[in-house]
Amino acid sequence: MFMRHSVAPACLMLLLACSPALAQPGHADRVENYLADVVVRTDGDRVTVLLDTIVDAGTAPDGIVDQWFVLQTAEPVLTPVMVHLPQALVVHQPRALRISTSDQRYELLIDRPKTPDAAMTTRIAGIGLSHNTGTKGPRLGDQLDRRGRVVTTCDWCLTQDPGPGGGSGSGSTSCPSGGPGATQCSASYGTNSCSVSCASGYYACCQALPGSAYCRCIKG
Repeated sequence: MFMRHSVAPACLMLLLACSPALAQPGHADRVENYLADVVVRTDGDRVTVLLDTIVDAGTAPDGIVDQWFVLQTAEPVLTPVMVHLPQALVVHQPRALRISTSDQRYELLIDRPKTPDAAMTTRIAGIGLSHNTGTKGPRLGDQLDRRGRVVTTCDWCLTQDPGPGGGSGSGSTSCPSGGPGATQCSASYGTNSCSVSCASGYYACCQALPGSAYCRCIKG
């Protein structure tokens, strides 16, 4: 469902000016704000949000994806989302992610609000939302073609979740953190970390491996 809510430029700039520096994932009670060059893309039953974070509002991003969010959905997203949002405000809570510019707003949610969808907002509900950080992300520019449009495939994105697709069964997945009954978990290895929150009926599964960390939701 595509519905949009406009954000006044003055309000957006005020929010950006007040955004704190990078926060670490895994804090269930925290609201994390980021200013970033952002790509939002759907790939089957995943919505991936890639951030090239702007640490200082007065400087340009370095061109490298340093953190990303993944919303797992119970079914493939019917209407693809492929957008590039330079200098977007990203607000993250464990069960919700909101990306705003002066004229676009996207919401990725585990718990769908009881209120009607706001105008001018693209809202997608899912079964799990993970926050991931690492030092070996791709170049954000590789997600764009020569015309600046988001490319149709992201091979790097597919390597970041080797577990069962869509949370549709546990298979042989190892869950050193989380497991049946857990709705949240986190994992880290070196500079790579992740955390995840899951909807009712799914459990959180997190695993850290050399050079990577994986967090996902699996049907209970």
